[in-house]
Amino acid sequence: MKKIKKLNCEKIIYIFTLISFILFLVFFINNYKKTVILEKERIRINREIYLKQVISKKKEQDFIEEEQEKKIIEKKQKCTEVR
Repeated sequence: MKKIKKLNCEKIIYIFTLISFILFLVFFINNYKKTVILEKERIRINREIYLKQVISKKKEQDFIEEEQEKKIIEKKQKCTEVR
């Protein structure tokens, strides 16, 4: 009887340990997957932000160039009016 109880106790401990280990692995695998997904999402967002900044700078530069061209044209017109 004692041997059977001891054997059952060992089996219960073994099963509990096995289940705990499996749950531990599942938790870390799931956590790793989420980390990878979040990292990809972060990279995508950073890329979008960078592209928006590049586009914004390009638009700003285009605007500045247009303003400079307008000023040059105005100066030329003033010069021709004075003559």
